[in-house]
Amino acid sequence: MKSGVINLVSFMESQIDDEIFRYYKKINHIEEVKDTEIEAINKIFAKFKELEPSYMSGAFSGYFLGVKYTGVGSEEFDILRFSNQKIINIELKSTQKNEVEVLRQLKRHSYLLNSISSEMEVSLYTFVSETETLYKFDEVNEQLIQISFEQLFSDIPLDFIEYNYLESLVDTSFIISPYSEPDRFFKNQYFLNNEQEQAKKKLIESSKGYVGLKGAAGTGKSLILFDVAKELSNSGKKVLFIFCSAIYDSDTIQKINEQSSFQFIDIREFNSVLLNNYDIVIIDESQRLRLEQWDKLVKIANPGEIDKLILSVDSAQTLRPEEKDLDIQGILSDEKYKDAVEYVDCLTERVRTDIELSTFIRKFFNTQEKDLSVLDFPKVNAVYFEHEYDAWVFIRSCIHNEGYISIEMPEKRAWLGNGQTKLPKFYRDSLDAFTVIGREYDKVLLPLTDRITHNVDGKIVVPIEWGYRYLAENGLFQAITRVKNQLLLVVIKNKALFKTIQEILTWKAFRDTQRIAKRIRAIREVHSFDIEDVSGGTGIPYEKYIEIENSGKINNTKWLNKLAKFYQVPPQYFEGEASELDYSKIDLIYKKRLEGLSKEQKIEIEQDIIDYIDQWGR
Repeated sequence: MKSGVINLVSFMESQIDDEIFRYYKKINHIEEVKDTEIEAINKIFAKFKELEPSYMSGAFSGYFLGVKYTGVGSEEFDILRFSNQKIINIELKSTQKNEVEVLRQLKRHSYLLNSISSEMEVSLYTFVSETETLYKFDEVNEQLIQISFEQLFSDIPLDFIEYNYLESLVDTSFIISPYSEPDRFFKNQYFLNNEQEQAKKKLIESSKGYVGLKGAAGTGKSLILFDVAKELSNSGKKVLFIFCSAIYDSDTIQKINEQSSFQFIDIREFNSVLLNNYDIVIIDESQRLRLEQWDKLVKIANPGEIDKLILSVDSAQTLRPEEKDLDIQGILSDEKYKDAVEYVDCLTERVRTDIELSTFIRKFFNTQEKDLSVLDFPKVNAVYFEHEYDAWVFIRSCIHNEGYISIEMPEKRAWLGNGQTKLPKFYRDSLDAFTVIGREYDKVLLPLTDRITHNVDGKIVVPIEWGYRYLAENGLFQAITRVKNQLLLVVIKNKALFKTIQEILTWKAFRDTQRIAKRIRAIREVHSFDIEDVSGGTGIPYEKYIEIENSGKINNTKWLNKLAKFYQVPPQYFEGEASELDYSKIDLIYKKRLEGLSKEQKIEIEQDIIDYIDQWGR
C-alpha cells in the first residue's frame, strides 16, 4: 500500500501513542487533517468494526484523507476512495450544518468527481459526528437521504485503486463562459467555487438598489451573473440581462433566450427596451457603459422603479477613454454612495486562467513586476517573422489547421472611406477586444507588430496616431486574457519584443543557470585561482571557461568531470536543482577549511565562529 493511501485499521492502531501518530501522519501526508475529522473517522471505523470484526474486508483500505483540489477553484474532500467502478466521497461534519450549504458542497463534488470517468459511479455521503448520523446524496433529486452504516459499508467495493484521480482532471474542461457555451450553462455543466457562491449570495440577498460585483478578468463574473439571473427568474422575478458589448453571432442570443427564464439582450438593444418593465436589471461588463446609458439606468434605479440594479465591473477592461473617465467602478465603490450601493469585492481566484498563463501575462505587461513566482511557461510559445506574407500564411494555417483564434487590438477604421485606418489589424479576420469581451478560447493567437513595445519602466506601450479613440493597451490586455489553455505569440518585425518574450519564457531556466554560474565563479575565487589557472589545470580552453562561468552551462561531460577533479568535489557539485547551489562564499570557504579535519577540530572551529558572531553582534 502506497504512502498516503490509508487503511482504517492501521489509522486507528497508530493513535495508541501521540508520537507514533504524529510520525504516521507525516509519513502519509495527512498532518492537516483536523482533530474533529479524526474523531469522525474513528467513529466510522467503529461502526465498520461492528459489521466486520475480523477487519478482513477490503472496505477497510484505500482511503485518501484531506484531499485538496486546486484547479478551477479550491475544493477539499475529507474522505475519497477510488475503485474500478466506483468513487466514494464522505464529507465529515462535527455538528449538524445548514442543509443548503451541505447540498451545495456535494453538488460541487459531484460535478468534479463525475468528470473523472463516465464508467465510474460516484456516491457521496455526509457524516455528522455529533449525532452519528449518515446521509447519502441523491443526485437525481438533489436531496439528502438518511441511511444506515450497513448501507454505506455494502456500497464500498472490496477493490481499491491507489491513485488520486483528481490529479488527472484537466482544469480547462470546467471553465465555461455562458456566452461561448450557453448549452453547457443551461445543462448545469458547471459549478461555482466558494468565492463565487459567496458573491452570488450577496447579490441575491442585498436589499440595496445598486449592487456592484468587482472582479478581474478570469474570476467568473459573467458565470455568477448568469447563475443569479437564472435563480431570480426561476423564483418569479422578471429579469433583464444586458451584456455591454455587441454579440454579432445572433445564434448565441437566440440560444440563451430559448433556454432561459430571463430576457437577454446585448448593448445594441439597450434603447429599445423598457427597463422599468422588469424587477431586476443585470448589467455585465458595466465599465463599458456610456454616460447616457448610465444616466438612463440611474433614472429608473433611484426612484425605485425596479427592485435592484446588479452590475459587474472591472476598470482594467475599459476600452475607450470616455469609459475610463465615467469610471463606473469608482462610482460603485465610492463611500458617499454606500447607503444606496452594496459593493461586492470578494473574487480573488482567477478560475479562467491557470497560474502559469496568469504569471506570464502579468510579466509580459510589466517586466519589472515584483512578487511573481519564477515559473516555466509550457502553455506559451512565440514565433518570429521578418516577412509579413509568411506571417500571414502561418497565422491562417494555425487558424484553419490547429483551431487557434486570432485576436488583436481594435482598429479604428476610416470614416466613409476617408483617411486611413488607425492601428490596423495585421490579419484582417482577427477578432478584437470588442468582440471577445466576456468570452474564452482554448487556443489564442496574438499577432504582435512593431507598434508594441515596453517603456523604460518595463510596461507595455502601444503608441497610437491622432484619431485613434480606443485604449490600445487595454485592448491588448483584453485579447491576451481570453486564453484558456494555449497562447501563441506571433511577432512580426519586432526583434526587441521577441527578445523580451524569450527572456520571460526562459526566466526560470536563466535564473537557475545564473545561480550555477555564481557558484562556479565563487569556488574559483575562494581557492584564489585565476581563470588561467583553471583553464590550464583542466584543459578547458580559456574562452570556453569564461563562457561556462558566465552562462552556468557545462554542456561537455568531460569538462564537467575535469572541473570536479580539479576542485576535488563530485560532479553533482556543479549541477542539480539550483536551490541546492545557492551558496555564499562564506559557505564555500567554510566547507573548504573543514576538509580533512577530525570531528573534534570541526566542532572547535564551529564554536569559534559562533563566539565571533556573538562578540561582533554586541
